Amino acid sequence: MSVEVGMQTSWQKQVDAEMTADRWGNKGVMVLATPTLVGLLEGTAVRAIADHLEPGWATVGTHIDLRHLKATPVGDTLTLMAEVTAVDGRRVTFHVKAEDSTGVAGEGTHERVVIELARFLQRVGPTG
Repeated sequence: MSVEVGMQTSWQKQVDAEMTADRWGNKGVMVLATPTLVGLLEGTAVRAIADHLEPGWATVGTHIDLRHLKATPVGDTLTLMAEVTAVDGRRVTFHVKAEDSTGVAGEGTHERVVIELARFLQRVGPTG
């Protein structure tokens, strides 16, 4: 594993109706849902280090501390960012942030652990 502090990535995603609080059961609230934001930022952290893992290895999320700071409407574009801030053995900590057209929509920290995928799945057992 060659994950180092300072590794980072960013990408953009336009908010659509499937990403809203309405879709999560909060009827009529057509803004980015917090669970969607969590998933997008977790995926961004995965992207930041995926190419630096050995074949057969992956990461799993173990902690997230996120503040959803403002409503982002359907049609606005998010810029999603993740940067490695600490590496402790197989544990990797990220600063994650989402910005929309008017500022920071969400920000926090996320932790992932590097795992040997086959061994992990064997330990977890049947999933289907």
